[in-house]
Amino acid sequence: MNRPRPMGRDFYDAVYLMGKTRTNLAYMQSKIGISNFKELQERLLDRCAELDLEGLAADVRPFLIKPGDIESVRLFPQALSQHLDVNDYEE
Repeated sequence: MNRPRPMGRDFYDAVYLMGKTRTNLAYMQSKIGISNFKELQERLLDRCAELDLEGLAADVRPFLIKPGDIESVRLFPQALSQHLDVNDYEE
């Protein structure tokens, strides 16, 4: 979220990690001042709205083994919303 230049790989990695672990709110609070999942979702979606997700997908394309995985970058906002809804995070 705070990188001067966003990288497609960051979004690809985030989608992968969403399937493996839960977000550590204490860590998020200490690093970027986010204290709840609603705020995390809002800030990430706001940031995504400012970005060229197609360009970020093109950025990561050469590194993917399965070409279809590029959709995880293009559709990051939807994946994020679905992940937070499915996991029904408690505050």
